[in-house]
Amino acid sequence: MGSNLGFTPIAVEFHRSDPKVAGNYRSIYYARYIDWFITTPLLLLDLLLTAGMPWPTILWVIMVDEIMVITGLIGALIDNRYKWAYFAFGKHSLFFSLCLRVSC
Repeated sequence: MGSNLGFTPIAVEFHRSDPKVAGNYRSIYYARYIDWFITTPLLLLDLLLTAGMPWPTILWVIMVDEIMVITGLIGALIDNRYKWAYFAFGKHSLFFSLCLRVSC
């Protein structure tokens, strides 16, 4: 991302009049989501193994984390108002699955 690679232009949903942020397209860095797809399961695995969680719980949390990252990427790449449903689904799936499995 620092070298301006790994992005795709997406049409903006809300047009702004400020010249600093005005434009018809914005850059979505899909490289960020690839990084999250690889690193967050490793971080969760480390954390949950340290906490002594059982393997079914660990696998469940990692699977739901991957669903959250994928729905976030889909939501970022869609250029209409349905994108917010993908973000909300990903956020709520991880939150509720953690609460159900870890007994919040």
